[in-house]
Amino acid sequence: MPKDKKQILISLTTKYFEIPDDARARKWILESIARKWKDYKFELKAKYFKAGKTRVEIERLVPVGVFPGQWKSLVQYWFSDKSKLLSEKGRAARAHYKTPHTAGSKSFARMRHEYEMTKGKKPERFEFFSITHKRKDGNFINEEAQGLAEKANDIGAERVEILENPSSNVEEVFTTVLEESQCSRVKGYGLGLTPTQLFGTQFPKRKRSQFEVDRLQQQMQDMRANYEAKIKNMKEEYEGKMIEMKKDREGKMETFRTEFLRCQKMFSQVGSIYPY
Repeated sequence: MPKDKKQILISLTTKYFEIPDDARARKWILESIARKWKDYKFELKAKYFKAGKTRVEIERLVPVGVFPGQWKSLVQYWFSDKSKLLSEKGRAARAHYKTPHTAGSKSFARMRHEYEMTKGKKPERFEFFSITHKRKDGNFINEEAQGLAEKANDIGAERVEILENPSSNVEEVFTTVLEESQCSRVKGYGLGLTPTQLFGTQFPKRKRSQFEVDRLQQQMQDMRANYEAKIKNMKEEYEGKMIEMKKDREGKMETFRTEFLRCQKMFSQVGSIYPY
């Protein structure tokens, strides 16, 4: 989009809303507009781009408020190979998204503001994740969301004695559990914010890397302990089977010896009655 067009959008937005006049706010305005524009096009495609309809048929269904020329260009794009490829990639990406939120149409920023007004403090990321991923009955939206929360809680409990600042421990653990990189979006904070902007350049890069090392070392120790336990169980099972086999063999030998002695005694008696 041309720079002058972007400035027009920013001016229209700041005309009706109180937004700080700085570079970060202007960036957020453009990102927010881009998201809404993308969502609007998605709604149009979901409503009009139906299987079985030809491109010409869809071009004739011009929605109210859309210029015919722009609509025709959009429909042509939907039928292009590039659009189909991106749709497949988007469908695959959505299939990997396992933890949908339960906030509905209410933005995270608004939910955070309401929390601060009610509780008098800002919500921790772990706490806010639980709030935005639980149903009204208090249960998590699915097993994946509950698993993330439990994983962060368990790892955080193990590390709370290691770090000097327990609150930073929560942020670090949750950032690692959610697998966020320095340039990715911070989950739970809405549009545009990255971990570097929120935590600074040192967090979570340095601490997180050390945390990853500690976590991997713990996993290796657990795997080793599990392996040794399995070896021990196999050894005990083998020794138990060997003892059973030995007892079974000794029992058979005792039975054979008893039978042999009985036969020997019987032949002796027969020999005494019928001597050669």
